[in-house]
Amino acid sequence: MQQDKNTSSERLDSDTQPIFSNREPNIHEKLLMQQKLISGIERAENVLISGSHYYKTIGDALGILGETAEVDRVYIFENHIETESGEQVVSQRFEWSKDIYETQIDNPILQQASYKALGMERWYDLLSRNQSINGPISEFPESERIFLMQQDIVSLIVVPVIIKNRLWGFIGFDDCKNVRRWEKYEETVLRIIAASFARSMETHRQALALNRQSQVIGTILQNTADGVIIANDDGRITQINSKAVEMTGYQTGEAIGEATNDIFRLIDTRKQQPQVVPILEIIRKYRTPRTSSVMSLQPKTGDPFPIDYTISLLHSAEGIADGALITFRHSAVQARST
Repeated sequence: MQQDKNTSSERLDSDTQPIFSNREPNIHEKLLMQQKLISGIERAENVLISGSHYYKTIGDALGILGETAEVDRVYIFENHIETESGEQVVSQRFEWSKDIYETQIDNPILQQASYKALGMERWYDLLSRNQSINGPISEFPESERIFLMQQDIVSLIVVPVIIKNRLWGFIGFDDCKNVRRWEKYEETVLRIIAASFARSMETHRQALALNRQSQVIGTILQNTADGVIIANDDGRITQINSKAVEMTGYQTGEAIGEATNDIFRLIDTRKQQPQVVPILEIIRKYRTPRTSSVMSLQPKTGDPFPIDYTISLLHSAEGIADGALITFRHSAVQARST
C-alpha cells in the first residue's frame, strides 16, 4: 500500500499505515516505525518464551513479525549436510504468509536444496560472513531473480541465524507488492529477533537431545542385570533402575531425592557394622573409591546379603565431576564362602 505524494505532511498512524514507503520517511515517521517494530519484537519474544508447543510457537511468532513488518511472507531455513552426498544444503523449516499468497513450505525445491543448484551461492557466502541480503530482486543477479520471481517476490531482506558462532540458517521477509529496501535500523531490529529465534531453536534442540539421551539411558538401565543408582553432586539419588529397586526394597518414588546412603545401605561383613559410602567426597575430591568384596546390602526389609559394587564419577560437558554412578550385583564369591 503506497501513500499519495501530496500527503507526505500528514501524520502517520502506526496502526493503519504501512511501516515502509517508497518515499523517504521523515524523522517522526521513522520513530513510529521503530516503535512498531520494537513492539512487534517484544510480542514475538514473549510468544517464544511462553509458548508450550514448539512448532505452533514459532509459527505464531513469525505471524506477529509478518504483520508488524507488513510483509507478505516470513520464513526460516536451516543449513544441514545431505546424508548421501555430504553436500551443504538448506531446507525450509517454518513459514508464515498472508492468505492471498501461496505458501512455500511444501515446495519440494526448498527442501534439501543446494545453494549452487539454486544459483544462490552468493547468499551462502554473504550469510556465512554475517551479512544480510536486502533490496528489490530486480537488482539481484539473474540466476537469483529467476528463482525468486517464481515465488512472487518483489523485494526481500534475509538475515543470518547464528548458533554457536556457526551459520545455522537464515530468516527471510518477502514483500510481494512493493519495491523497497530495508534501512539499517530495520535490519538491526530484524537481527535481534533472529537471535531470539536462534536461542529458542537451540533450547528446543538441546531439550530433544537430552530427552533422547534420557530415553537411551533409561532403556539401558532397565535392561541391565545389575542394580544401578545415579546420584547428583549433592549425593542424592536422581535415577534408580528396576533391579536396584528389587535389591534395595525401595520403590522409585521412595528413592528419588533421598541421600544415597539412606537407600544404598551397606554393611561391612567382617566388622558387622554399617559402612557409609563417602559419595560427596568421591564427587567433590575426584577420588576413585575403593570397592570391597566383603560388603553386604541391607534392604528395606529382610536380611542383608553380600554384593559386589563399583562407583564411577559422572562428568558434565565441561569435564567437571557432577555425579556418581553406582552399579551392584549379588556376590557369587561371598555366597559360596558363606
